[in-house]
Amino acid sequence: MARGLSIETRRIPIHGGYILELLLKGEFYYTNYGDVEKAVSEEMKEDPKGILIDVGGVEYVDSTGLAKLVSLSIRASKRKAGVVLFDVSPRIKRLLQSTHLQDLLVVRKTRDEALDYLKSQSTESQAGIS
Repeated sequence: MARGLSIETRRIPIHGGYILELLLKGEFYYTNYGDVEKAVSEEMKEDPKGILIDVGGVEYVDSTGLAKLVSLSIRASKRKAGVVLFDVSPRIKRLLQSTHLQDLLVVRKTRDEALDYLKSQSTESQAGIS
C-alpha cells in the first residue's frame, strides 16, 4: 500500500520578495501530485522569486511525479522564478537520468547551494541579466 506525501511550505525572505521552500516527505506518485500543485498554486499568486524543493524525505517518486516537477519548473520560469531540487537521493538521480529529465531540472546537493543559486538568479533577474 502506498504511503502518502507530506508537504510543508515555508517562505524564505530575500530582497524584493521571498523564496518558497517545499519539504516533501513520503511517496510522490501521479495520484498525489495534486497536493503539491495546490500548495504551489496558492503561493504562485504572490510571485515568489524562486522555489526550493527538498526531496530528501521522498522515499519514492515515479516518472510522472518527476514530469510534474518539470512542468512546475516551466510554469515558474514563465514568472521569472527558478526551481531547484536538493538533497536528491541516488535513486531519484538515476530516475532523472533514465527519463532524460536531468537537463530540465536544476539540482543542487545541499539546501545552502540551492538557496545560493536561487538568490543569484533573483539578483540577475532584478539587474536585467538573462
